[in-house]
Amino acid sequence: MSSPGGPDGATVRVWVSILAALSASTIVMAQKPVIYAGGAVNAAGLVPVGQPSSGLAPGSIASLFGQNLAATTVTSQGYPLQSSLGGTSVAVNGKAVPLFYVSPNQINFQVPSDAPWSYTAYGQISIVVTTAAGSSDPIVADGVEMNGMIFTQDGGGCGHPGTIMNVGADGRRSLNTPKNSVSPGEFIEIYGTGIGPVYNSPPDGSPALSNPLSGAVQGSAGAGFDFQSFNATMVGAFSGRAPGLVGVDQVNSLVPPAVREGCAVPVLIGPAPATLSIHTGGGQCVDPAIQSTGSLLLKKSVMLNDSAVPEVDSFSGSFSASPGKQLPPPSPALPYAVENFGEIPSPSCVIPGYSTPDAGGITLTGPGLPSTQSAPVKSGGSTSYNTVLAPGSVSSGTYEIAAAGGNGIGKFQVPVTVGSGVQVTSQFPQGQVKGTGPLVVNWTGGVAGEVVIVTLLQHLLGYDRVNLQVVSATAGTVSFDPTVFTILNNLSTEIDVQVGPDPSQPQTFSASGLTLGGQISWMIEYRFVGLTF
Repeated sequence: MSSPGGPDGATVRVWVSILAALSASTIVMAQKPVIYAGGAVNAAGLVPVGQPSSGLAPGSIASLFGQNLAATTVTSQGYPLQSSLGGTSVAVNGKAVPLFYVSPNQINFQVPSDAPWSYTAYGQISIVVTTAAGSSDPIVADGVEMNGMIFTQDGGGCGHPGTIMNVGADGRRSLNTPKNSVSPGEFIEIYGTGIGPVYNSPPDGSPALSNPLSGAVQGSAGAGFDFQSFNATMVGAFSGRAPGLVGVDQVNSLVPPAVREGCAVPVLIGPAPATLSIHTGGGQCVDPAIQSTGSLLLKKSVMLNDSAVPEVDSFSGSFSASPGKQLPPPSPALPYAVENFGEIPSPSCVIPGYSTPDAGGITLTGPGLPSTQSAPVKSGGSTSYNTVLAPGSVSSGTYEIAAAGGNGIGKFQVPVTVGSGVQVTSQFPQGQVKGTGPLVVNWTGGVAGEVVIVTLLQHLLGYDRVNLQVVSATAGTVSFDPTVFTILNNLSTEIDVQVGPDPSQPQTFSASGLTLGGQISWMIEYRFVGLTF
């Protein structure tokens, strides 16, 4: 494993291309600077404003786009970085910030380390550019605690080859490329920006030190690999500011031995992936064959302590294709049992080899349900179907799901039998949940061959899985140790009770274009919301 350290000379040249984006100097007429609406983005991922992953983290490097932002193109020389280059300055919440680079259409600057952010809501960052011609109108950007993104070798942002160094057994570093792949089980150094607050934070505009290191406050931060192959693994050996650089984050990570290989394997340290070349033994990468699969789900969600929204019934489905894709191994949890909780998300940009097949229009028929058609919705590397049905549409009985066939997936017709669910006998009115003993959830009516998942969820920048138990539906009860409440203390919490078929024996279906086939399931969910401990 390598020790944290700055990149070599070749990598420094990469930083120059990334952070400076050198172009011919241009003289512009003295006009008031204009910042484009939504023109402040993470300099590595370049994720457009408006997406969930577009906020700016404290201490990170941001890119600002607009017109008349500077009279000439100037790149900062030496440290500490200056707050004025070529007569241009940038103020964030009234505070002048360090500048890496200015040009008429783009500025790269460091977000102040004390920029406002929140676990549960976005802080507000006001940005103003000032030149000899005057000051721009302010724009407002979102400040978030962390929003790590990887610098890319061509400066293209999300979905492009990452600025990632292979680390040999002798500690030597070399830039990861298709001709210089990393081998599974070896270490890499990932360079990005936006992982958030660090210990031993250097002054803004000054490079991080190697002693003491500036480690991430979120010390478990690591790298996620290949979010669609079902073997995504997060292993972090070091995460923090890269020694010798300003605002640049470094994550040293082990490439999982079981990760899929290829020339564009998605890897991420936050919401927006870059790509990595992986091949056993290193050298030239080879892409595996593209495989595809799908999943279908009928779901009833019943709110037990909120009469305003007593029930939501829905149908959802997704289809995805990618190199080396695998079927998920047997899981103790239901399909979709914990949605978006701690899972690596689908890509927010185009990844080579990741396609978006669809099955055309889908029609549902079943007990008390009129024919309902759901049009496909494209989303990154998958096609998602999401239809809200009338309350009472999902009930005990047999349904038929039929697809007309579409782009890449042929028509199919498959039945699914929904069980009767359970009756939750515990009560948790909204408000404070008190007591020092175990938290007990009881129900009746479970049948053999079905499972119940009871989950405690806390709201922290979206739902995060806090504690989960899976039991036979016939068990009738689960209890949680009171020590878990120290995690949940004073945070918005919900209790979910989900029942469905045993996931170790999934129901499958086939269709042309689905090389791995598909899985179909049902779920009845009971929710208690608005709780605090």
